[in-house]
Amino acid sequence: MTATWTIQETFDERFPFRIAVEQNGRVLFAVRAKAPWPGAGTQVFCLRERELAIDELLTEIERVPVLQFARLGRKLSITLDR
Repeated sequence: MTATWTIQETFDERFPFRIAVEQNGRVLFAVRAKAPWPGAGTQVFCLRERELAIDELLTEIERVPVLQFARLGRKLSITLDR
């Protein structure tokens, strides 16, 4: 089964977005972010998610298949099917 890239709204003022890569119902990677996607020539500040609260309300904004997901030491290389 392929992995999916999901962007969700968190309703948190400091980090209003959750970005996650999931495969077979398992979260491979998840961060809390200031923006859903970087603009031209910019970066998005993110914090690695430690644990998702079961009662947290999340609204899905986007779901995209992942073509490639590779760990390169501490870095990730992700290619989306957009």
